Amino acid sequence: MDGIQHDTVLLVCSDPDFADHALRGFFLAGYPVVGPVATAGMALTLAAQAAPKVALVARPLIGRRNARDLARALMQNWGIHSLVLDEAVPDAGLVAHETASWSPPPGETSRLLGVLRRRYDKQH
Repeated sequence: MDGIQHDTVLLVCSDPDFADHALRGFFLAGYPVVGPVATAGMALTLAAQAAPKVALVARPLIGRRNARDLARALMQNWGIHSLVLDEAVPDAGLVAHETASWSPPPGETSRLLGVLRRRYDKQH
């Protein structure tokens, strides 16, 4: 842990292996995490109750809403930024849609992706 107070992360992921990987990485980096949840509906419910500052949204989600719909709703309803990954599994690449209006500031995006990459590198 780096001693820095990190914002709470809402983890939205339908892949149990990736969710476990992300939870461990965020815990070791000192990030408080709520989730994981696999549906947009549950993510919105948790967001209303836990007030996270940022969401990590890994596709595909279970249910009717997709990751971008969820990210828009989180930003519109609660001002929660979302880092939307292209894939839910690390070996497919950790690519974020950084140009979207709901994206975290570039520094936060880099920190979140760094946590995930460090965890993945340690496992392989």
